[in-house]
Amino acid sequence: MPNMPLRLDTSGIAFTVGSDFEPVTDYATKQPKADANGVPLVQVSLVASFKTAWGKVQSEVLTVRLPEGKVLAPGTPVRPAGLTAIPWSQNGKSGVAYRATALEPAATRAGS
Repeated sequence: MPNMPLRLDTSGIAFTVGSDFEPVTDYATKQPKADANGVPLVQVSLVASFKTAWGKVQSEVLTVRLPEGKVLAPGTPVRPAGLTAIPWSQNGKSGVAYRATALEPAATRAGS
């Protein structure tokens, strides 16, 4: 069964850059990977903070792949444009891969 990307609603979630940007490389050849347009891919950890259904603040760290763009420092508030989750299963292992089309500066509240 093919993996179906699921677009994620990120409203109500605050994201910050949690790591340096690193190039995505092919596991076997160690060569850089690129998107369909030939733009090199990078990956970065994002810290996603949100309120649970019980009102408790919780954070999760997501590793997100995206086309190379402006490098942002760890701690920078961002909005991942076009964030999708892609469930996968291979050789008895499974997980979720995250992709975005870009990272945009997050709007900040006045006075903060």
